[in-house]
Amino acid sequence: MDVWDDIGLREKSKATLDEIKAYMDRSFAEPLTVSGLAELAGVSPKHFAGLFRRTYGRGVLDHLTDLRINRAKRYLLDEAEWPIREVARKVGYRDEFYFSRKFKREVGMAPSAYARDARGACLRVIACSPAAMGHLLALGVVPAAAPLDAKWTPYYHYVYRARIATHLPLEIDTQAIGDVALARLRPDAIVGTDSLSEERRGSFASIAPALFYPEKGVHWKDQLRAVAALIGKEKEAEERIAAHDAKAKAAALALGRTLGQDRLIVLRIYGDEIYAYCNAGIRDVLFGDLGLNPAFEADEGADSNGLYNEKISESKLSEIDPERIWVLVCPEPASRAYWLGLLHSRRWQALRAAKKGCVQQIPSDPWYEYSATAADRMVDEALLMIGGGS
Repeated sequence: MDVWDDIGLREKSKATLDEIKAYMDRSFAEPLTVSGLAELAGVSPKHFAGLFRRTYGRGVLDHLTDLRINRAKRYLLDEAEWPIREVARKVGYRDEFYFSRKFKREVGMAPSAYARDARGACLRVIACSPAAMGHLLALGVVPAAAPLDAKWTPYYHYVYRARIATHLPLEIDTQAIGDVALARLRPDAIVGTDSLSEERRGSFASIAPALFYPEKGVHWKDQLRAVAALIGKEKEAEERIAAHDAKAKAAALALGRTLGQDRLIVLRIYGDEIYAYCNAGIRDVLFGDLGLNPAFEADEGADSNGLYNEKISESKLSEIDPERIWVLVCPEPASRAYWLGLLHSRRWQALRAAKKGCVQQIPSDPWYEYSATAADRMVDEALLMIGGGS
């Protein structure tokens, strides 16, 4: 096929830089050269090389090496019985000995050693969300790159920021983190959720073996098992699940003795509105594993998975009159102002939970996250909070 047709041009006019990069991404196994690519752009090799580096933050040949080495790692993991010379040929190296030296220099081990050992070790994994990071950490894998934020993921930020080399933005789907930047990390696997756009998922999957597990409708234990299957940690997943179940069972007994028949409602304050709130973690850990007694049952607001974010009035809350209240306050001025006014209102102070001193504000972390690590932390937080409020 003519290279111009492969790029998608109908006539031999100058190709754009993005078109040339897309051609490289598809055709890295071909004998590509800077001069040949520059010719497609209609500029000198020197100008093309400088333009490519300024645009993508990576040299032309460096990007080509990233593409070839990352694909070689995939072949070695998926088809370990192939001869090294065949893997070398499939990623664009005609000399298997040069490929072996290049691979060892870039990855830190020979191709044969990588094929033998990397499946179990999965040395470099990228997490595309805090929840994906929570699953990896539960399996004993500290990701090479993950979203960290002092405000929204304080636990991960302060405990793991020194051990996670590359800090990604929380909104990885919409912010300027591209496949070139991630390919540069030479990952063995990429883990995220299906909330990422189809385009971004396809881009990431072209770099390394990838899993984008369902964010909703699948229990965290099954999410963990799927992540474990990708990186060869199935045994660790089952051990972690068993440990969580034992921990939650002991916690449920302790909390039962403290709470008796007390009912709990989780509220979410947003703007000047009150919402009865139940996400997957609250459902599965608080009202599932720990057996806490919910004070609220959603009417039309609950979805098929038993989750709800239903607006309720102050009078409705007075009617429910729970023994315990946990409150998530959205971190913006209007919500905080409303919460402070509500807290000091006569109607609020007349609530049974307020009279007992059993109103507690909870942070977004870990209560908004759904992962194996978050589930364990929720058990710990529940023990601390209910012990302190009794």
